[in-house]
Amino acid sequence: MIPTTAQDIAHVTNDKSLRDIEQANRDHLRVAEAAKGILDDPFFNQVMDDLEKQTVATWENCDNPVDRDRLHVTIRVLKVIRRAFKTYTQGAETARLAIEQITEKRKNLNG
Repeated sequence: MIPTTAQDIAHVTNDKSLRDIEQANRDHLRVAEAAKGILDDPFFNQVMDDLEKQTVATWENCDNPVDRDRLHVTIRVLKVIRRAFKTYTQGAETARLAIEQITEKRKNLNG
């Protein structure tokens, strides 16, 4: 787990550890911003919506129980994909704040 709170960061006492934590938070922030860009992309949302609608329509008209189960799993997977992108975006602000706190602490350590 990446230290992100002021209390977690306060316990770190050397510059190398702070740099490592800062880099981990920067990496997290980069992924979060990329995920947000994808979620905000109208083309991505249109494709996901179309896939879900088509899969639901096929599922509703399907008589084969095995195929219905597979289609049901596909519908769930599409929802999991969206949820995964949303999950990545949720830590962005926390990572930003941690980077600010680390920058301040590094200034204090290096005098």
